[in-house]
Amino acid sequence: MRVFFAWFISLVALVSLIHVATCAAASVDYDIQEKATRSLQDDDSSCTDIKCRVLLFALKGGEEFDDAESFQSKALFFLEETLLDGLTIEQRSLQQVYALMCLYYATYNVANDGFMYTGGSPGPWALRSGWGSSDDFCTWFGVTCDGMEAQPIIFMLDLSKNNLSGSVPAEMGLLGAAAALLYLDLSGNPLLYNAFEEGTAWLGDLTSLTELDISGSSFEYLGVPSFLSRELVYLDFGSTLWQGPYDSTPFVGMTKLETLDMNGITFVNCMPDDIANELPALTSLRLDNIVTGLQGCSLDFLGNFTVLKEVWLDGTDTGGASIPTTIGSLGDTLEVFSASSASLNGTIPTEISSLDDLTTLWLFNNDIGGTIPLSINGLNKLEELFVQGNPRLGGGLIGDICLLGGLNIGSDCTTSGGRMVCACCECCSVDDCAELVSEDGQRTDEPTRAPVEAPLTEAPVAEMTEAPVVAGTEAPVIAEMTEAPVVAGTETPVVADTEAPVTEAPV
Repeated sequence: MRVFFAWFISLVALVSLIHVATCAAASVDYDIQEKATRSLQDDDSSCTDIKCRVLLFALKGGEEFDDAESFQSKALFFLEETLLDGLTIEQRSLQQVYALMCLYYATYNVANDGFMYTGGSPGPWALRSGWGSSDDFCTWFGVTCDGMEAQPIIFMLDLSKNNLSGSVPAEMGLLGAAAALLYLDLSGNPLLYNAFEEGTAWLGDLTSLTELDISGSSFEYLGVPSFLSRELVYLDFGSTLWQGPYDSTPFVGMTKLETLDMNGITFVNCMPDDIANELPALTSLRLDNIVTGLQGCSLDFLGNFTVLKEVWLDGTDTGGASIPTTIGSLGDTLEVFSASSASLNGTIPTEISSLDDLTTLWLFNNDIGGTIPLSINGLNKLEELFVQGNPRLGGGLIGDICLLGGLNIGSDCTTSGGRMVCACCECCSVDDCAELVSEDGQRTDEPTRAPVEAPLTEAPVAEMTEAPVVAGTEAPVIAEMTEAPVVAGTETPVVADTEAPVTEAPV
């Protein structure tokens, strides 16, 4: 079985490499950052219509507009009709609206021919209030700006669990130069498929990103892209097709990263031993439910981190790995160690008693043997201790630990045929504890994020010449109109204001 599995993984890796080579041959030949920045600096006073101004930052120099059915053509048509050829909109805002509408048309009820997903079919966005209307784009659902009226800048875009399909277009990279996008959440959109370098290169243009969440989407890459923002504090690509092999190279320079969530992905190698050197600020690491497991891998790398607070390994087959003795080096920081149903072997090291701040220890449903360290009774901040489902584990939980108020303990008690003497266990077997913890070790809680706030200072604004004001026109961000235009001959209408409530993007 293991031979077949290894052969299968090798085949997947080979196919992925072929795909990468193919995509590399068809890679884009434009520089988004350069085009967007140049368009902000260019003098567009000679332009007499919207298309002329859009051509200043169009990624393919206007070639994309040759096809009237392309999402770029639909976005341009929206701008021309909504702005009524008015030239009063500031160039930075024009770029942002164009990028948003390209995203809309590329992901609204769009099938992706290059990806087969059996879990559903494309459909409308779940919420779309404001999109495709004449309303200020800063009020569109999921869009948050910094509040500056003269030159509003998008710093947050949250379209999580919103039924996006198709592929995120390269035009999203325009938000890296025209805006100061700090937060991007596209999680929970399984029909959203962006593949390899060709489909993800635009992420490299979002150089200001501090939080990126694409978990639960169908983004595909061999490893982790090396061009992600070095400003990231939060990175979640769990349950995607960003599959191994992994090394430390993509994380070089990510000295601010605090949360790394790789839950539910596919590994073809072990975690690199030196990854802690590249992530000195990491406090939360999720390696739970790894599809291929971590068989034959050591967990010693965990002891190399210096400020780690949370580790999740639940549901990941470690192939009989042991809890590393180096875990004791995290005594000043570690609060959660959750490794249920992880095929752990060996014993519970005495060094675990050095974790003075430990609140949660989940080790149930493993094959841990020996005796539980008596010193574990001294962990006076513990709130959850579950070790049931380890029939070879003995010892006693009878000391000071039983005096802690609010502590939930589960083990294989002697009273239920186990080997653990426990004077204060709330449950005494796997079945008995099922109501308190999930049997397969999966957790439902999510890592907490610090709230995202608008930048206190303006993002650097490139020098530019303002667009001329057409006589007799006012200067709103987007001109008033009664209803959004419908692009002739398309199946996807430009969406007018809907009944869905306008809500702020969740932080």
